Amino acid sequence: MGLLRNHGPAVSDCGSRKAEYLREQDAAVRLVTLGSAATPRVEAAVQSIETSSGDWTQAYWLFHVYAGLKGPAAFPLLSRMMHDPQLKELGGSLDDAMALALGLTSYVDSTTKPLPGACAPLTARDGLDLMIFALENGDSTC
Repeated sequence: MGLLRNHGPAVSDCGSRKAEYLREQDAAVRLVTLGSAATPRVEAAVQSIETSSGDWTQAYWLFHVYAGLKGPAAFPLLSRMMHDPQLKELGGSLDDAMALALGLTSYVDSTTKPLPGACAPLTARDGLDLMIFALENGDSTC
């Protein structure tokens, strides 16, 4: 079983996407509960993202599993990936994983504007993240 796999075309229906999200979340939780038995494969898969330019379909969950397994020790690798220009499109996933690794509600990197998911309802955290991003970047219009 590959940790990164292609799920085919993106699902545009938010109801279908929610069911898929819940299945993926369940699989991620099961991987984290495996603990050290899962760590080497997860770590290798996360590190492979740095060197590949391919299918990052499961990067979001992979980062979350890595953060859950490693905790604060995940910081160096996640931080390095956050600042890699070739991985810029993974910024939101990396921010979320960094927050999880550090036990925070949210993590806002000054180089990546936080955007809520297309199917996700807006929360107070989304507004706060945008305000923090604006303050970090000297935008006084907020």
